[in-house]
Amino acid sequence: MTVFFLVNSGDGMGIVKVRTSRIGVRNMSIYKPKHSKNYICVFKIRGQWFRKSTGTSNRKEAEFKEREFRKQFVDENQRLRQQISFGKALDTYIESKEGTPNHKNLARHAKVLAELAIRSIPLHEIETKDVNRFIAEQRRAGSSNATIKHRLQTLRSTISLADDNGCLVPDVRYPKLKTTRGRTRVLSDDEMLAVENELHPDKDFGNYHISEDAKRFRQDAYDLWILFCGTGARFTEISKLEWSQVNLTNRTILLYRPKVDNETVLVMTDKVYDVLSRRAQRPQSRRYVFTGRNGQAREYSGAAIRKAIRRAGLGPDVTPHVIRHTVATRLLESGLNIQEVQHIMGHADQNTTARYLHASTQMSARRAADVLNGRNQRPKFELVT
Repeated sequence: MTVFFLVNSGDGMGIVKVRTSRIGVRNMSIYKPKHSKNYICVFKIRGQWFRKSTGTSNRKEAEFKEREFRKQFVDENQRLRQQISFGKALDTYIESKEGTPNHKNLARHAKVLAELAIRSIPLHEIETKDVNRFIAEQRRAGSSNATIKHRLQTLRSTISLADDNGCLVPDVRYPKLKTTRGRTRVLSDDEMLAVENELHPDKDFGNYHISEDAKRFRQDAYDLWILFCGTGARFTEISKLEWSQVNLTNRTILLYRPKVDNETVLVMTDKVYDVLSRRAQRPQSRRYVFTGRNGQAREYSGAAIRKAIRRAGLGPDVTPHVIRHTVATRLLESGLNIQEVQHIMGHADQNTTARYLHASTQMSARRAADVLNGRNQRPKFELVT
C-alpha cells in the first residue's frame, strides 16, 4: 500500500509517495526512502504538511530530529503572533457563540474546561500532558467519554478561533476517545401517563398552600409536556414558540428549528390544539406562547419536568429529551417511513432518525408473529371421500 503526502520541503509544494511498509509503526511521520540511507520526516502543523531529511540513518536520532524540526516550525510560525491567556481565549470563543442554540451548553463546557489550566496562563503554553491529565480527572469525576469529547471539542474550537485571530496557540495532540451509543430509551404509555399525572395542575397536594405563581408555573410545565408529547419538538423549540407560528384555524404549527436551521409544518393533535386554544385566551398572550412577567420568552430549565419524572418512579436514564425518542419511535411503529419521520422530527441527517428503528423493528417482528400465528391457527380441511 502507498500513501501520498502533499508537503512543503522549503523549495515549494510537492507530492511525496511513501510505501507504508517503509513507515515505522511507532512513528508514522518517520520513513526511509527506497534509495536513501537517511530517514525522512513528514509532519503536519495546522493543516500543512512539511517534509525534511533528518540527515541520519539511526531511527532514534531521526525521531529526535523530527521533534526538533516540528518545534522549530511551530516557533517560526508563532514568532510574530500576539499572546492571549487561556481564560481570555475561552471567553472570546463563548462570546462568539452568543445567540446560538448551543451557547448555554458551550458555556457549561467552558466552565469545566477552566480546570484544565490556570486561566491566566498563556494559551500557547497548554501541552498535551495537560489534556491527558484533564481527561483522567474527568473520568474520575464520572464523566462519560461522550461528555469529555464535547468538552475537548470546545477546547479545539477555542484554539482554532484564537489561531484565526492571529494569537499564539499550542500544538496539542488529542487522544482518541471511544464512545458507544447505548440503547435509546423509549417510554411506555403507562410511563407517559404517570408523568402527565404528576404534572397535572389539579393534582392534590393535601394541606400545602400553592401560590398563584406556583400554580401558573405548574400549568406551564403541564402544557409544555403536552406539546412535547404531541409534537416531538426540542425543548427550546417549544419554550420559545411564538404565536405567529401557530395557526389555530388550520390547526398547524410552523416550527423553526435553530439547531439544524430548517422549518417543519406540524398538524396539531387534539390535546395540543386544546392547550394552545386555552393559552390563546390568556390576557398576557403576546408574542410568545410561554412568557415571563416581562412578556418575553420564558426561560425554562426543565427542572419541573425532571422532578415529575422522578416522582413518577422513572430512573435517571429518563430525561425530558426522551420524549423525542419516544415520539420518533412511535411514528415509525405506526408505519411512517424514515423520510417522513425525519421531516417531522427535524433531523438534518437521516442517520439520526435511523437510531429509532430498533424499537419499530421489534414492533414489526411482533406483528409478523401475530400474522403467522393467525395463519397457523386456520382450521384444517379434511379430504371428503
